[in-house]
Amino acid sequence: DLVLGASVFNLLFAMYVVLGPVISRRYYGGAIAWTVTATVAAAGAVVAGLVATKVRPRHPLRLAVPISGLFCLTPLAFAALLPIPVLAAAAAIGSGMLVIFTSLWLTSVQQHVPEHMLSRASSYDDFASFLTYPIGLGIAGPLAAAAGPRTVLFAAGGLLIIETCLLSAVPSI
Repeated sequence: DLVLGASVFNLLFAMYVVLGPVISRRYYGGAIAWTVTATVAAAGAVVAGLVATKVRPRHPLRLAVPISGLFCLTPLAFAALLPIPVLAAAAAIGSGMLVIFTSLWLTSVQQHVPEHMLSRASSYDDFASFLTYPIGLGIAGPLAAAAGPRTVLFAAGGLLIIETCLLSAVPSI
């Protein structure tokens, strides 16, 4: 379930990677919004990486899945044309939560997959999770040409919320 969710997430994330710079150029006058947002997102990821070393929830995936959904703030902030400081804050939160999600997910995999199967399970996870990323890169432009980049990012953010809710309802999570 979670691998399928990661596949959907990566498809939607790829659309943000393509359309975030388009929105920055079209509505914010150039690269500054994207540069600031990407820089603050990286800082958020570093801080979250430090926090992740201290997080020890009893049920890691019950925390990991909902917080990964906070990434929706980033495409939604761009789509809504919020001020640059708000874009940056959304990106810092979103990227930070992805780092914590990844830490909790990888810890869960290592704890629950037998050592002799770990390599195979990780390979399957990576392949399936990232299979859709290039598809997202490829369809973002045509979708934006048809519906507009803001509409596509609003849809991506909304779909991330739906995906997070659906995954959170899965009993094995």
